[in-house]
Amino acid sequence: MSYGRKYRLKFMCRRFVVLCISARLVWTFVLAERAFFVYTSFMETLIFVGQIFIVIICILVMIVGLMYQWSLFATRAPFVEIPKEILGDIVKAMDVKPGSIVYDLGSGDGRVLAACYRKESDAKYIGIDKAIVPHVYAKFRLRKILGSNFKLLHKNFFRHDLSDATHIYVYLFPGLLKSLLPKLQKELKPGTRVVSCDFEFPDIKPVEVVDLNRPKGKRGRKLYVYLIKQLKK
Repeated sequence: MSYGRKYRLKFMCRRFVVLCISARLVWTFVLAERAFFVYTSFMETLIFVGQIFIVIICILVMIVGLMYQWSLFATRAPFVEIPKEILGDIVKAMDVKPGSIVYDLGSGDGRVLAACYRKESDAKYIGIDKAIVPHVYAKFRLRKILGSNFKLLHKNFFRHDLSDATHIYVYLFPGLLKSLLPKLQKELKPGTRVVSCDFEFPDIKPVEVVDLNRPKGKRGRKLYVYLIKQLKK
């Protein structure tokens, strides 16, 4: 099993365990609360209504959690938050200029695009993510800056034309980078800048490797910078 698959499986198992424990704790609280007020009829009525409300919340949380778990399998790219402390390094590596067209493939909560936007607002930003939960969260979180120059799309980025891109950011596992490479080779124009966090494109040497000097096991340890002339066959 590749490193990317091991990491992905470990990540999904950890999130699922947390979801199950949270649901169990809430239900334990409901039972304990009901036992405490068992001798008071009026309070029982209130507790019963409260229990219904809590159960509904639990069901909604579990539905969201299951949707999130499904999205991990559907996209092959689980939503993994980029550490805030390296956003500045990513923005620097992206080197966005006025008039640039910037894509984040698998944009998650949109924090990378938002950081680039704050640095250079005179550019166009497009985030694409197939997973519904991160997409909805990102649209709510970044609702104040969404507009003609800042868009978040819910779709498969393999089905989106990237020929207008001048900059692309990715945080994808090696297997997905390998699948994405032919599309980039076919569609991107000369001079397009591609930045990958933590994982390299196979069999292609980057023009620059930015070591972020983070401890082993931490996310966001290196940035790999490519130019489209390297990606062309």
